[in-house]
Amino acid sequence: MIGVSDSRSTGRFMGTGLGAMPQALLMRLEHGTTLGHAEKAALAASVNAYERVPPRTVLVEESARPRTGYAVVEGFACHYRQGRDGKRQITALLLPGDLYDPQTSILHGADHGVATLTGCLVAVIGATALERLKLEHPRLARAFTWRLLTEASTAREWIVGLGTRPAGKRFAHLLCELQARLQAVGLASETCYRLPLTWEDLADTLGISLVHMNRVAQEMRDTGLITFRDKMLTIEDAARLRVFADFSPAYLHLTPP
Repeated sequence: MIGVSDSRSTGRFMGTGLGAMPQALLMRLEHGTTLGHAEKAALAASVNAYERVPPRTVLVEESARPRTGYAVVEGFACHYRQGRDGKRQITALLLPGDLYDPQTSILHGADHGVATLTGCLVAVIGATALERLKLEHPRLARAFTWRLLTEASTAREWIVGLGTRPAGKRFAHLLCELQARLQAVGLASETCYRLPLTWEDLADTLGISLVHMNRVAQEMRDTGLITFRDKMLTIEDAARLRVFADFSPAYLHLTPP
């Protein structure tokens, strides 16, 4: 467990001391509504701790009754389901600024697991504190509702992709989505961002085998649309990649009202 001071110099936190708030989370939520000082202070005060979590760590077990929420400050995490045969399907990617809310006042248990994919820095927020924030701060309730709705719209887009796009186009679409989401929290340019996921992670996200994933990745490189080196993705022609992927960012609802 670490204090905020370890990362504050990077500009990733707003405020000072243990009550400082991850900038990415504020930037993400403010796509849903404008937050005032009172909302930001309440959100910051709700953070119990910041924790460094190793890669491949389960934060929430499937069918558990979690009492803690997590905001990703650094790194990539995911929602996932695991079949009886042990195969994993990643159902959502959690990027910096994304929040896992267990919704304990409504749901009786987790219908999916939550795990880190890379090393992560997470803000730990109690489930009761999250519920209190929604009750006492209407703007935060609106921002959290926006977050849930955008997660649902993203899930629908992924389902549409599974039914209508071949694997290569799904991969290109995912790369476009990650660029848009990371840029929205200041972690990507129009053409470049860090992509620390393994090919296995990407295969489990796209619903294909690792062998198929390697083939798709090579085919994408051969098009000249992307370059991938040292975990950095460079989009060589953003307009062509979006056309190839049939990508429109509308489902992400990233334009503030």
